[in-house]
Parts: sequence; C-alpha cells; structure tokens
Amino acid sequence: MRRSIILLFASALLAAGPTASPAAEPARDFLEKLRAKGYYDTALDYLDIMATSPAAPVELKQTLLYEKGTTLIDASRSSRDSAI
Repeated sequence: MRRSIILLFASALLAAGPTASPAAEPARDFLEKLRAKGYYDTALDYLDIMATSPAAPVELKQTLLYEKGTTLIDASRSSRDSAI
C-alpha cells in the first residue's frame, strides 16, 4: 500500500515535468513526513525514485546520500534488537 502511494506521488512529480527551486521544499517536506510517521522503507524508496527522476529538485538530488544516511540512522533508532 505504501509503495503504491509513493509511486503515485512520484508519477505525479514526473508528469509535472522539471520543477523550479520552490518545489524542493515540498519534496523535502514529504520526505520528512514519511520519516516522522516511521515509513523509513518508503522514504528510502522515494529517495531512490528521486535519484533518477528528471522532475526531482536539484537541491534534493545534491543531498540524496545525506538524506539516505539520515533515514537509515532514524530507522536504526526505532528498530528493536530481539537479543535485548
């Protein structure tokens, strides 16, 4: 279900065509909301889509590795170790 939502959102971005700088904030805001809800896998999928999308904001593309790292760190903080 989550993957369907992310693919739908990414498709809408692609259909909109290349975006100007103001579009960087909605993309980053969407990413932050995914992480805030705990949808780390979906956030990583979104970042993978944005890496190859011509509609992805340049500002987001420049920080993709940082955003992936932040997402992975956040995910590790929320996961439980079954050995503990």
